[in-house]
Amino acid sequence: MATTTVLHEPRLDTILMVEREIQKAKSYPTKKELWQSLPRKLQYQTFNRILDYLESSNKILLDKGEIVWTFPSNPRREDYSRVASGSASGLAISESLLVLFVGQEHL
Repeated sequence: MATTTVLHEPRLDTILMVEREIQKAKSYPTKKELWQSLPRKLQYQTFNRILDYLESSNKILLDKGEIVWTFPSNPRREDYSRVASGSASGLAISESLLVLFVGQEHL
């Protein structure tokens, strides 16, 4: 099996830059759109590493190539979950996950 060598880890300011761009996007961007919209140039390997981190920390979901910010600070989260739950092929967010989000917003 081939292994992937990571040359370096992303810095915190770079991770925060990517988070801000996802949050301020008017629509849910694709990976390519987001990568091209970043204010600073970023290697694609580093960009993918950041997206992997954000997904593993449950801040984003990758749904059919689109990036959805799921962390509680997103007011569009409820709209997206309602639209997605209406179609069988859409993104389904479980009720327990939504309860977790609502519970954290009131802390």
